[in-house]
Amino acid sequence: MSGSASNAAGETFDGRFDRWEDDRQQRVQAWVAACIAASSQFLYVADSGLVALSLPAIGDDFAGVSRSTLGWVAGAFLVAQSSLLLVGGRLGDRYGRKRFFLFGTAVFSAGALLTALAPTIWMLIAARAVQGSGAAFMTSGALALALPMFPAHRAAVVIGTWGAIGSVAAWSTPTLASLIVERSWRAGFLVMAPIGVAAWVIGRRVLVEQPIDQAGGRTDRLSLLLGPPALGLAMLVLSRGGNWGWASHLTLTLGFAALALLVGFVWRSVVAVSPLLDLDIVRNRWFAANVVAGACTQMAFTGWFLTAPLVMHGAWGWSISKIGLALALGQVMASVGSPLGGQLVLRYGPVVPIVTGAICTSVGMLWLVVNVSEQIDF
Repeated sequence: MSGSASNAAGETFDGRFDRWEDDRQQRVQAWVAACIAASSQFLYVADSGLVALSLPAIGDDFAGVSRSTLGWVAGAFLVAQSSLLLVGGRLGDRYGRKRFFLFGTAVFSAGALLTALAPTIWMLIAARAVQGSGAAFMTSGALALALPMFPAHRAAVVIGTWGAIGSVAAWSTPTLASLIVERSWRAGFLVMAPIGVAAWVIGRRVLVEQPIDQAGGRTDRLSLLLGPPALGLAMLVLSRGGNWGWASHLTLTLGFAALALLVGFVWRSVVAVSPLLDLDIVRNRWFAANVVAGACTQMAFTGWFLTAPLVMHGAWGWSISKIGLALALGQVMASVGSPLGGQLVLRYGPVVPIVTGAICTSVGMLWLVVNVSEQIDF
């Protein structure tokens, strides 16, 4: 985009919010669009909860399937999503975030339907990979699609609401889905498909396409060849290394391959004119800190959320509904705290809420590990 065009776009963009508080229609459209974009967060978190609850039932349904193979039901989704997240974000920046949000939502919904109908464990795993691919495109640019519809001073509130929607999914899915999964785990995935279709239909009408980034030329092809497999292999090793053995030949071989690809990917990100990942954004300390904190939080949350139901069902003999209630309790506080966190950021800045949240999460996880490990015979 030329400089004059960029300036014109910026003036038009800034002028949209001159009468924000007085324009009720604009505010309503922005909040509806934000909720539709946040449906990606809801569907992603709801899927995690549904999979966690369904794993014991899937193991019972596909008799004779090993625990290691069963782990691929979650692993295939995570590997596919992590491989394509950067690609989805880059394509959204270049060709339209709304376009790829809708594309990802459609693929995610199709994957949920295929998961519900899968006749074999391997077709189920393949369907989960399709669903994970859709999640990558659906989530990579969703927040960036919603935020520009609000003035800058409302950003923290929007992000807090965004987190609240995800946390609502985290506590409502275990409680509501447990009632469905006790009858049929397939029905839970079947329900997700029309929710995704509804988000696609409404999003097509209310979401506003943001200015497309035409700067930098065509994305470096070598970055595209190195980045997705590097991230996918890294996620594969992290998610399956414990089952294979951290010192096994397979884990070490894939781990070194992931490391080599990551080094090559970072190198291309430094020297290429238009890399898949622009490392300039990492130089922003707030962004870098947010990425590190988010990665650590997701690793802790996902590891607990996916393994706890197997322990509760296999070791303690809990019912699906009881497991759902146990998973939901911790998420209720998150849905209360997310909007509060947005307000605290506005008043005190990001450091105090982030550090406080990290300390509370760490203490809770440590308490859980100490108490649960005493009750399980490893």
